[in-house]
Amino acid sequence: PGTSMQAARANDGVLSWELEQSFFREQIRLLAKSALLYGTGIGKWGWLTETKPKVRVRRLAEPPSIEDPLTGQLRQVESVDTDDLEVIVEDEVINRPTFETLDLRHVFVDPGLRLPDVRKAKYVLHQAYMTIRQLDALRDVDGYEIPDQAKLVSFFFPPKEEAVHSLASQTTGGTLATFTKEFEPAKVEEDTSVNPLEHPLEVLEYWSKDRVVTVLQRKLVLRSERNEFNVIPFVSTVYSDVPNQFYGIGVTQLIGPEQRLQQGVINARLDDLSLMLNGMFIRTRGANTPTQQIRVRPGGVIDSDLPDWNKDQKLLSWLSTL
Repeated sequence: PGTSMQAARANDGVLSWELEQSFFREQIRLLAKSALLYGTGIGKWGWLTETKPKVRVRRLAEPPSIEDPLTGQLRQVESVDTDDLEVIVEDEVINRPTFETLDLRHVFVDPGLRLPDVRKAKYVLHQAYMTIRQLDALRDVDGYEIPDQAKLVSFFFPPKEEAVHSLASQTTGGTLATFTKEFEPAKVEEDTSVNPLEHPLEVLEYWSKDRVVTVLQRKLVLRSERNEFNVIPFVSTVYSDVPNQFYGIGVTQLIGPEQRLQQGVINARLDDLSLMLNGMFIRTRGANTPTQQIRVRPGGVIDSDLPDWNKDQKLLSWLSTL
């Protein structure tokens, strides 16, 4: 109340820019898809403060202005002295919110949580993998104690420090993962570059309502301070919740039994159709009649002592309708 139209439009423009810079629409789509397929979607929000260089170009001298004798108006006149340009590089501080949809295999929620709302958890542990370049970018962020780059690079000389492998990422994930196995990217903890600065290292981030702790390779504490948000910066959604459980059920688990039932009905109908199209034959034989039961099968032959074709044909007609 009491806000001018110009201020409201300015706030709307700022909020739209922040949502666009955080790719909020795409991250929400991924969050909903995770809940649809796996039953649960978890996202993490935060606040990012970064400094970026901004390049501006300006003239060293402004062109002189003279009065036009015809119109009487001032007009700028270009000269050799005003053609020189100056490049100015200024540091621009950007503050904006962030939002990211997380992999369920890399988020460890309080096992005692019995509600489908991650904000009600006592704590949440986020497992991420960051390169030395990314860790080096956190050096100027308040609260982080990042060792010098020489110490980080020393991890890659004998004995070489390897990223801790995630046990959860070793699971295939079922039929969907099998279908996309050919196009599956490398695991986040694996090397994808020979450059040591691009080698991934495990970063564990512990969040509670009053504390945040960040540990590198389960050895070096990078941050241990009070939680400035006073809440756990995670959100979650489920497709179909389960009583007294945090994780929900996805659409794949719900329609799985129905798909198996439909497939069984289709297979039974196809078997009946095959029996009808590939009828059995009758032939006359001697008195050696087998005592076992005759199994109905496509293209089978029934041996008959008496060629009572009408009776046998009626029998086959009745069998074909089963």
